[in-house]
Amino acid sequence: MESQKDVILSNAMLLQNVDTEKFFRKCREYAREFSLELYKGVNSKEKFLKRVNYYFDYIKNLNNDGNLQDNSYNSRFNKRKVFSYRETLRRVIIRSFYLFHSIKHSKEDENLSKVGEDSFEKLKADRFSLEMSDHIAILEIICLKAHNDKSNLIRLHVKNFELLQSRELLCKEIYNLIDSGRWYFPIVNFMLTDKRNFPFVNSPLLFEKLAFFGPIHAKSLEEIVELKDGKFFDDTIKVLRQLRSYMENVDLFKKFYKKNISRDFKRGNFNVFKHNVRNLFTKLKRTNDVKEPLPRDTAIIQLGRHVKMCYRKKMIDNYYLNDVAYIIICQHPSLKRTFENLLLKEKDFKELERWKSIHIDNDPFPRYFPLEDKINDDLYAENSNYLSLPSNITVKICLSNDEITEAITAINEANEKGFTIVGFDCEWSPFCVNQNVSLIQVSLNNTCFIIDASYGDHELVGKFLNDLFSAKNLVKLGLQPKGDIVELLKTFYNVDALCCPTHTCCLTEVIKRFNIANSNIFNNDSNVEQVGNIEFIIPHWKDFFNQFNSNENSKKNKDNDNENIHQNNEDISLDNDKIQDDNILDIENVSQDKKSIKEKETKKENEKEKLTDAKKFDMAISCTGLSKLCKLILGKELEKTEQCSVWDRRPLRISQIRYAALDAEASRMIFLKLEEWGKELNIDVEKIVLDCPKFTLRRSKFFSVDF
Repeated sequence: MESQKDVILSNAMLLQNVDTEKFFRKCREYAREFSLELYKGVNSKEKFLKRVNYYFDYIKNLNNDGNLQDNSYNSRFNKRKVFSYRETLRRVIIRSFYLFHSIKHSKEDENLSKVGEDSFEKLKADRFSLEMSDHIAILEIICLKAHNDKSNLIRLHVKNFELLQSRELLCKEIYNLIDSGRWYFPIVNFMLTDKRNFPFVNSPLLFEKLAFFGPIHAKSLEEIVELKDGKFFDDTIKVLRQLRSYMENVDLFKKFYKKNISRDFKRGNFNVFKHNVRNLFTKLKRTNDVKEPLPRDTAIIQLGRHVKMCYRKKMIDNYYLNDVAYIIICQHPSLKRTFENLLLKEKDFKELERWKSIHIDNDPFPRYFPLEDKINDDLYAENSNYLSLPSNITVKICLSNDEITEAITAINEANEKGFTIVGFDCEWSPFCVNQNVSLIQVSLNNTCFIIDASYGDHELVGKFLNDLFSAKNLVKLGLQPKGDIVELLKTFYNVDALCCPTHTCCLTEVIKRFNIANSNIFNNDSNVEQVGNIEFIIPHWKDFFNQFNSNENSKKNKDNDNENIHQNNEDISLDNDKIQDDNILDIENVSQDKKSIKEKETKKENEKEKLTDAKKFDMAISCTGLSKLCKLILGKELEKTEQCSVWDRRPLRISQIRYAALDAEASRMIFLKLEEWGKELNIDVEKIVLDCPKFTLRRSKFFSVDF
């Protein structure tokens, strides 16, 4: 019988020297051959499971045994690299586990014969089946012996095996595991967060157990409840009330913990539980989330990234960089020295001296920034390459009650007068946890109102939103406005109009409908649904999209070159970061021969050739951002530099105000251009926007219930 020691001695070098790039990047031959070698000699499911278990043990002990090829992994400064190295190897184990099993059970003899004629008959003879209980055993191994990658490995394993696609059987087996007392947070979390499992969740008690070890995903709980009957919802409320009682009474918590979790109680368990339950209640009740600082590791990454964007890639200026640095350093004051060292490395001594004189107060989220704006910057500055804010557009920043009330009056008066196009957009920043919408921009009748959602009166801003999205004569136009409204609902959940906004249209949808609308340029020999109106207005649109795609690919390649990605073990952490489920070797095609693959590719090309011009335009415009839409229709791109800037800083910089105003006004400008073309083509653009499909957002059942 082979021992763990025998397995490690024979396969350790093979495992450590795996070429992850070839293994995961659709090099099927290499992946198959590697998998067969890694599980060589396995001819029963007992040996199969034992081998997987051995490999997980081996990977877990790599660093402790000093088996890593590169000694740099042992450095305390490279702890993340150690984990990334292990995570990559664990992915290799799970992936090769599937490939080995798949090859043995392949129905395509031509593919099987590629492993060698001598091995062919042996492979077929050594076939063995895996039951659902065996897969659960693999999930247990992952939970017991993996690290922070447990959840990802579970999802990868479940995705691989066709048997596990029957979620009813899988969930039934998971329930059996839990009933036996052997339950694990990653497995229960997988069951309660993967939508395909939701129909088979038969009790809310699972959420009760989940809260003792990790966060409960509020959105998943809401979606599961929506699928169930009233009794399930009532039982869920009972569970939530029970969780609150545990949160408020440590003795009650301790009693339940010892009885149901079967582990020794520690004070830290109670603190984790309180944090998880409090977060769950906050999200279910839609109470305002309190801002929290970025994790320190994330903050360091953000600092380094923005320094690189400023000094190496020239994508942002020092004004933008200083804002980002200030908000991050206010959250983590010790990073001030880190940032100063980065400036020293870039030899920017002027900025270095400035930062040495900046005092950091004890306020992680300051409202006012002690950083000056660019001298003589002009809100209406002309730019030969980018769209400028038209000089006839008045921009009004609305912070005080009087200013917000003025905006409310303006939208109500416009609604009374009749049909009005309103450009709409929102801004928020990525520089803290639980960030809410900072600005709401609406542009109508040559005035752009920028509503300060961060510091303006909450009730008054809510009234502004309610009046805007209930106004029947105002057409709110933006790019994917539903996403902005979802973000607004996190802060303004009491605003009914946000759940059922009137005449709120996606700019992309309007352009699509304009393209296939009946017009005076078509006769009996041509069909608008075949060609499209755009062909007669922008005949170069195909070249535009081809050039756009070419530029994007060139930019990506250039970025990859700039990153200077290294190979082999020195960079195995990068391999792990790049390996995502969508990029993994296509498991459905492992047993397909080259002929069938070629047939599929040919069929795909033929289908592409059959697409009409109108359909091609539809597909191209669907994945085009606002900046490129402006370029296509208005002739200039929208400058997007400020898109992810610090929107909570006050006062806003001029370039931020310019961007925010243009982000809303650009949608209105595009509509006006379509309206101009519509007059030439006899197309009623007003009717197009009024006929655009409506959408609603469902209000959570938990919002109005006490628990």
